[in-house]
Amino acid sequence: MSRLVAGPLLLAAVSGVATPAGAAERGVALNIPASRLVDAIVAIGRQGGLNVATTVSGLGAMRTKGVKGRMTIEAAFARLLADTGLVAVRIGPDAFRIERAAPPRPRQPPPASRPVPPPLVSPPLVAEPAPDVIVTAGKQRSPLDLYPGAAAVVWFDTPALRNAGARGTAALVDELPVLTSTSLGPGREKLFLRGIADSSFSGSSQATVGQYLGEVQLNYNAPDPDLSLYDMERVEILEGPQGTLYGAGSLGGVARLIPHQPKPGIWEGSVQAALGATWHGGVGSDVAGVLNIPLWQGAAVRLLGYGSRSPGYIDDVQRGLNDVNDTRKFGARGAFRFEPGDHWSVEVGGAFQSIRNNDAQYTEATGRPLSRATPIAEPSESRFYLAHITVRKLWDDGKELVSSVALVHNQQATIYDASKPTGIPATAAYSLNDALLLTSETRLSRLLPDGTGWVVGAHVTASDDQMLYLIGDDDTLAFLRGVRSYVLDSALFGQTTVEIAPRLQLTVGGRLSAIRLRGFQILPTRDELKLDFVTNDRDTVVFAPGAAMTWRANDAFIGYIRYQRGYRVGGYAVVPFGDGGNVGVTAFRPDTLDVIEGGVRFGTQTSKLTGSIGVSTARWRNIQADLTGPDGPFTANVGDGHVNGLELTANWQARAGINLSGSMFLADSDLDRPARDTVMRCRQSLPNVPAVTARIGADYRKVFPSGRTLTLGLGARYVGRSWVGVGPRLRVPQGNYVQTNALAEYRFGRYKVFVDMRNLFDNKGNRFSVGNLLQTGNLGQRTPLEPRSVRIGIAAGF
Repeated sequence: MSRLVAGPLLLAAVSGVATPAGAAERGVALNIPASRLVDAIVAIGRQGGLNVATTVSGLGAMRTKGVKGRMTIEAAFARLLADTGLVAVRIGPDAFRIERAAPPRPRQPPPASRPVPPPLVSPPLVAEPAPDVIVTAGKQRSPLDLYPGAAAVVWFDTPALRNAGARGTAALVDELPVLTSTSLGPGREKLFLRGIADSSFSGSSQATVGQYLGEVQLNYNAPDPDLSLYDMERVEILEGPQGTLYGAGSLGGVARLIPHQPKPGIWEGSVQAALGATWHGGVGSDVAGVLNIPLWQGAAVRLLGYGSRSPGYIDDVQRGLNDVNDTRKFGARGAFRFEPGDHWSVEVGGAFQSIRNNDAQYTEATGRPLSRATPIAEPSESRFYLAHITVRKLWDDGKELVSSVALVHNQQATIYDASKPTGIPATAAYSLNDALLLTSETRLSRLLPDGTGWVVGAHVTASDDQMLYLIGDDDTLAFLRGVRSYVLDSALFGQTTVEIAPRLQLTVGGRLSAIRLRGFQILPTRDELKLDFVTNDRDTVVFAPGAAMTWRANDAFIGYIRYQRGYRVGGYAVVPFGDGGNVGVTAFRPDTLDVIEGGVRFGTQTSKLTGSIGVSTARWRNIQADLTGPDGPFTANVGDGHVNGLELTANWQARAGINLSGSMFLADSDLDRPARDTVMRCRQSLPNVPAVTARIGADYRKVFPSGRTLTLGLGARYVGRSWVGVGPRLRVPQGNYVQTNALAEYRFGRYKVFVDMRNLFDNKGNRFSVGNLLQTGNLGQRTPLEPRSVRIGIAAGF
């Protein structure tokens, strides 16, 4: 299983500028004063744009004379580590590890030279135990051992994620108990962090988790785009709210995917292909390829293409079809990077992905296992488009300027069987969502070697979201209702970290946002749909403050306490009322979330046991929720609630090559002040918040004298009981299941073969008690665990 790097690491809130190996070899301008060795390592990583890891404790007690001038990274480390008994080892194109120098060995005959294989689809950056120090960059780059909050870094070179690119976000959900999602199907999911879950459906409300690809925000009013995770370096998880730095839509936190960047001066590529089979179901396959093309000096292009077919395993007995719920996904991603010199860089990129679920993935309890009976198919489709440009400038004194612009387009289409609600056979309801998002941000920050610093910036988001509902068949399709919303969110933000006492740092900041919201009801006419102005513009000013303290008792024990406010903008929804099929427009109010959290991180990499403990309490006011009824989804405020959480992570190096890990999230949630029109018969937890979510794993890695490597892994995940939604209609249980996985990988030269097995014991479980959103409250509907499956693949680098 993958290691969740949650203890003393350097974490960035945003992806960093990585200096390609070719640039590092030409020389980097460095200005690192005499200081503690740990601070100098932070500084060399920042100024050189590198990831730096260490397996050595006690760096805070060591001193260094520093380095100054233009030189290669290797030469800089040699000077920095002189007389310390330490050496720097390159573990990736832009990553180093600091370790103790090996003792002299008796002279042996020189081994036969072996070519160094190029990286595979997910190049190995950290193949050894999880590092103590990871240097990246962010809105305010800060060592994780000084970051005052719950956070984690997951590397994609860990055993469970190295070959899981085709699975998308589901692979991350399996590794992080604090991260959960709905189970409507790929491209239709909503993500939740730290139990901040509003509802089980996707509608007009803004997401509670801010998802990013590097600098680019991926979602606003749209579901998780479920990008395939090929050619990724890591994902950074900042638990929320993150209102000061990220603004609206980060109530639960931020999940930032960091892809590998184009590498000037280097030709490299890889291909990967796999076949899979599912018990009680069909056969699937996936393929991916990566190519890095150097152009002129300081410029390169990196391209990724992929496609997959996930097999179905649910039969429709009424239509006489087997394995109807298969999924097809294909996409591409590309980036051009140019480094003109003097620490400037420009990156232009784009992405496209298409997901088609050929049918829904729910079953009915009244029929045989893994089956249902419906008169029509219920397919869904999503398309995702992205274009972005990012400009960066680094200075030797720790300042960084970042300016980015991005355009994101999300399209969703879903068909539901409306035969039962309407009483008309073979009638379908269509839900269409088209969301366009334009974001722009410019910020200036400075980080000092001791972790203090500041960041100031400006951010603008413009969102245009349109939702339509239609009903009928192909010949008599009738418009039901629709709404279109425009949001313009302009913000200024700032944050600073100062040292107020030895080993004690204070962080304060705030974000001032001016939000303009405009809504339209979409009405049918004889020839076309038209916009009917609903209400005057709604202008709102929101301030999101934050404050925190970090205490570093020693290199092996760090404590923190933090307060933060988060918010989401309001909106408009067209909802049904009365019994005559009439609809009306209602406005739902903004919601706010205030969180107080505290915790500790303990251990170093020389310790056998490392881990973290965190507690949090959240007060959520005017909760926005996407609800559903006989006429389809709508959005409303359902009241006030609270979420209390306890997080535990632990990692034990049992012996050489064996690593044991575990993590758990315990949540206590309650809608304790329901809205006046929210009908409740008893107190109820918030939807999709299991009381217990836990994961345990074990990895074994064996390196043979020939250099070949064998990796084995086992893991298990438990998801406790939760509820579909609030109110008697949606008080339907789900969850309470265990899922087990296993993997094996064998690397030889530039090749590897791998085997992944999921749900080893073919356990039965109900992931989600909804299938058709027009029939909520139907206790016979459930989304089963995917049956036992096996996937065998091969990858090669060149």
